[in-house]
Amino acid sequence: MGREVLDWLPLLSGTLHPRAGGLPTIPAGITTAASPGWRLMGIASGKKLEVYAALSTTPSRLRSGRELKSCLMSLLKQQAPMQVLLAVPRGLWRRGGGAAAYPAALPPWLVLLKRRWRRLKVLRCKDFGPGTGLLAAAKLVRDPSAWILAVDDDHSYHPELITNLLRFAAGTPGAAVGAHGWLALSDRDFGKASQVAGPALARNLRRSAEEGPAGPILCHFLGLLLQRQMLDGLRQPSRSSACGDHNDIWLSAHLAKQRIRRAMVSDPLGASDLSTHRRQGLSLSRRRRRRPEHSCLAEFLETHGAGLWKPFPRVVLCSLQPPLGIADHIGAAGLPADAIYSCGRQPGRRDRDGRNGIRWLPCSASSEEEFLSHVLLREREASTILMLPPSLPGKSAQSREEAAESRKDFRCGCMLSKHPRATPLSPQSL
Repeated sequence: MGREVLDWLPLLSGTLHPRAGGLPTIPAGITTAASPGWRLMGIASGKKLEVYAALSTTPSRLRSGRELKSCLMSLLKQQAPMQVLLAVPRGLWRRGGGAAAYPAALPPWLVLLKRRWRRLKVLRCKDFGPGTGLLAAAKLVRDPSAWILAVDDDHSYHPELITNLLRFAAGTPGAAVGAHGWLALSDRDFGKASQVAGPALARNLRRSAEEGPAGPILCHFLGLLLQRQMLDGLRQPSRSSACGDHNDIWLSAHLAKQRIRRAMVSDPLGASDLSTHRRQGLSLSRRRRRRPEHSCLAEFLETHGAGLWKPFPRVVLCSLQPPLGIADHIGAAGLPADAIYSCGRQPGRRDRDGRNGIRWLPCSASSEEEFLSHVLLREREASTILMLPPSLPGKSAQSREEAAESRKDFRCGCMLSKHPRATPLSPQSL
């Protein structure tokens, strides 16, 4: 079995199961104006955690209301409060073959529900097919640090769904996370991978055909959580694409192109399917032919090559005293860093892409062991690579000349990995 296949397995299950203990807890008051902040999620003190649920629906479910209301209520009654964004397209239903259309006015039951629950918002938009809810939410939500929970309208969700996924995301930094998903492997790798993964995770493995290995693919129907900044540049496939009905695949392909990891809990987390999901005529997934994803995966193989789905572990830079302006020079240096850590209590700045610059940790700049322990508390994924740049002069301030020289040493140490202080480390090796 190829090493790359083994590299994907720890990313499939992320870190720990939310119910098993060991994952971070959500700080009290994090969704209020008096937020204490949440360092693990990059949220500063005084900034509240913004969470949205996004979904769309069909004309028949919208008119009947009974099961759609059950789904919406399960989202509105989550223990961690969030805004619920229901996308209701205008005009003909894209997948209805011209036989069904959305009503021009909202049904009375939905109008009453909106009045009762101010956190429920209805977005009238164009019908983009599967994924309409997520695309509509991405257009509305502009805060790059906000989290969006993508769900389906034919399930009822456990009150702690968003709590469990937020904790799972905090324990798997930089990843989009889902309750369920799958990874397609070649026949040669499938058997061995199933043994290595164990019985629980093996359920998420599939055999691939000529389209080759692909994934991990996160699925919407049990809950998929990601940050708004991960959706930058997201476009739905064209009508002629074989991926038009496969929003799970084209979203995961977008994340793969951005080198954003996908991790899954491999557990329904208390969700239950509603009767329309089980009825073949009203459920898109039940009407699909067996293994319909083959043509979609083959299309991505043709357009993006086999490298699209290759593993790409998270890389973080750790420096007790980083050179001045390193956050501004990180892109120019060509360093593939997902985060930069250092000791201090300065508030972290944000670059124009919305990602954090240096993440300041509450530790002493003289103790490397203390510093690394703080990093490891935040970087829980065993496959994460820690890059340690050359030691810098023990000064609290640097001149412009010293900073420039330090940046040059920093680039050499990290890019070439030849400096004795620039050895790549994995949390599992410390």
